[in-house]
Amino acid sequence: MDIMTTTPADPMRLIRSRLHVDGSHTTSSLSQAVRRGEMLRLRRSVYVPASQWFQAYPWDRHLMAAAAHALWRPDSVFCRETALALHGLPLLRTPRVVHVRTARRQQVGRRRPAPMTGTASDAVVREMLSRERGPEGQRLTAHDLNGVSTRRVLTPEPSLDVEVLGGPPGLGQVLRVELLEAAVMDTLPRLRFDEAVVVLDALRAGRHRRPTELSQDSLGQWEHLLTSRMATQRWTLAWEVSDPAAESPGESLSRARMVEAGLLLPELQKVFDLPDGSRARVDFWWPELGLVGEFDGKMKYTRARELSGVDVAQAVFEEKVREDQLRALGLGVVRWCWPEASHPTSLGRLLREVGVPEG
Repeated sequence: MDIMTTTPADPMRLIRSRLHVDGSHTTSSLSQAVRRGEMLRLRRSVYVPASQWFQAYPWDRHLMAAAAHALWRPDSVFCRETALALHGLPLLRTPRVVHVRTARRQQVGRRRPAPMTGTASDAVVREMLSRERGPEGQRLTAHDLNGVSTRRVLTPEPSLDVEVLGGPPGLGQVLRVELLEAAVMDTLPRLRFDEAVVVLDALRAGRHRRPTELSQDSLGQWEHLLTSRMATQRWTLAWEVSDPAAESPGESLSRARMVEAGLLLPELQKVFDLPDGSRARVDFWWPELGLVGEFDGKMKYTRARELSGVDVAQAVFEEKVREDQLRALGLGVVRWCWPEASHPTSLGRLLREVGVPEG
């Protein structure tokens, strides 16, 4: 499972073909670069260095495709999951399409882009995939050359308000995106329950690009977008379960799994004074059981050096010491990672095994 987070920290470089004053056009030189395996074509007349695409995570590729679409069609209005991503909200699954509005009913639907490799030969493509590496140094496959399709969604009546947001870093670009409140109300009832909780936890905690807080009243102004009883029920349940105290998508997903399993819900972010004089804030706490729950996401360790200057081995060691200190207080500790949280029933089964009752 991949978690789509906010816009990437590293600057992007997209190149748009243009006409020179001498009458020549850069399309020919860019097409030649594609045939040599140096560039990839994201949208008509918009290109990206091959190495930049391959070294990007799936969520960054989605943002690149959205930025490329905006360069190709500057009047595009982004909606649904793409709008949420551009607003900086985390998504449990990276969208496979770029969502844009259209006022023409005949344009509604999914459209695949032209091949990213243009007319490059099979030999060039094989050499490129062999030469380049993915964001974590992994080998590439033909799947990494799947372009991001466009899904055109009919503009509702009346049309939704639009915000102008800065695009991904390095492009000096602005994108037209549906208002955050409208995008949330329009999109969340279409998501799975766990996906909706991940978005709402972040929204209520202010982990998005809007400088002001969102209230339930401000969202309520867009209730007309809940066009069915089912949509209203899905929205209401996700909102009631959401909690701004959750500090990561993994914690949000874990709590959604607990709700789905019908388990007793824990307190969030409980702080304990440890025997060595330090303090520990834990993800989940069941006071009735004296039980601490901790979600261990991969990023918690792989980003340790980036965030605090501590290497991965040291971060793992410190986490082990912290757990020993919690156990010294007489507390039980249960841990899980993405595989357990991602599976529909694994986390519920694990928590039942350590004594968490039904709620």
